[in-house]
Amino acid sequence: MAGQTLNMYLGNHSYVAQETLRDFCVAYAGALSALGHSVLFSPVPLPPPTINLMFEHFDDQFLAMLEPILSGFHFGLICTEPFAGNPLSEPAYRQMRVTNMIRVGSRCRFVWCVDRRSFAAHKTVFGHSRVYQTPIGYTSMLADLHYLPPSEKVWDVCFTGSLTPYRQGILQQLTAAGLNVVYGMFPHFVRRSIMHRSRLHLTLKQDADLSLPSQLRMAYCLSNDLLIVSDLGDRPRETFAEAYVTAVAPDALTQWCVDLVGGRQDVAAMQAKIAAFKEECRMDVLNAEIFQMSFAACS
Repeated sequence: MAGQTLNMYLGNHSYVAQETLRDFCVAYAGALSALGHSVLFSPVPLPPPTINLMFEHFDDQFLAMLEPILSGFHFGLICTEPFAGNPLSEPAYRQMRVTNMIRVGSRCRFVWCVDRRSFAAHKTVFGHSRVYQTPIGYTSMLADLHYLPPSEKVWDVCFTGSLTPYRQGILQQLTAAGLNVVYGMFPHFVRRSIMHRSRLHLTLKQDADLSLPSQLRMAYCLSNDLLIVSDLGDRPRETFAEAYVTAVAPDALTQWCVDLVGGRQDVAAMQAKIAAFKEECRMDVLNAEIFQMSFAACS
């Protein structure tokens, strides 16, 4: 199939939401570009033959604008959340997201599902079979940090993302153990700077019983040769990228991080996992057939 023009249409998201989708956009754009497709980002949908990719989240007001044009444009839907939404959100909000996602996805040419656990549910609700699970992997477009020697690092431990009481408790434990910890939600240029200057990176569960592992946080760190550890060692893996991230049980995480910063962990093994991720998990290779089948529905 000849290269397609893909428009990553972000008009259904606020500026802040677009910033949170940055890594998703870059990962998909990198994989698509590696396969010979042309990708742009815009706030408006573009007419055929361009294929518009949009990320799920359609409030009622936006839906009223979108539905009249769904038939005349080529749209593909990317579902990044668990099927029923983030359990930490309000029930009415989750119900709105699911209802409107189904309404839109049923009229899209194809649907891509990021959350592996939700794939079976997504496959049953749209009334068509063009629903695919798209694993997140390595793409060179995610790799935007150059090598920095250990002497130029500032922080011991870094976590970038939303803060729940559980996550704040973990971060406070690390600080109490004497580690220099930086954390919070930041625009990308700030996030990029502090991640570049940190020795170790965390990916954390939402709370003790809710994991929702961030595939993009893991993929970004691995793509940029950043050492990363999770608190997911007490449960089975849920995502593709977790196989390449060191997983520690939550109650052992603080001491593990102290040992890492003190030079008492096997950094070479972590670096070997990073190399394996880049070799074995190229996102273009993992999704090439899925992309081809999806775009065939737009011809």
